[in-house]
Amino acid sequence: EGETIWEKKYGGSDEDSMKKIIQTDDGHFVFLGETRSNDGDVKGNNGKNDAWVGKIDENGNLVDQICLGGLEDDYLSCLVKTRNGGYILSGGTFSKDGPFSRNHGKNDFWIVRLSE
Repeated sequence: EGETIWEKKYGGSDEDSMKKIIQTDDGHFVFLGETRSNDGDVKGNNGKNDAWVGKIDENGNLVDQICLGGLEDDYLSCLVKTRNGGYILSGGTFSKDGPFSRNHGKNDFWIVRLSE
């Protein structure tokens, strides 16, 4: 009981952190974090701090990942699996470019829905 089965590190050369992790129906895990990196395990950072979502298998191998955000600081802090498949995430954004058509002023509330 309590023995380490495996342990891994994920990220790149800049600041990376994990906020939440949940198990999927297929036995994998989806994590939600933040990243300032754009190398190593991290691909597609759009600028400054981006939300980072990844999927690891039961052995801890990174099988998929995506950076979400614009040129400014963006973060997601809530991750929920939806009943009909996929995930809904929420957080905030300072960006007014990329996936954001505008910013209402400073930090806007941000919701993202991802397929499984």
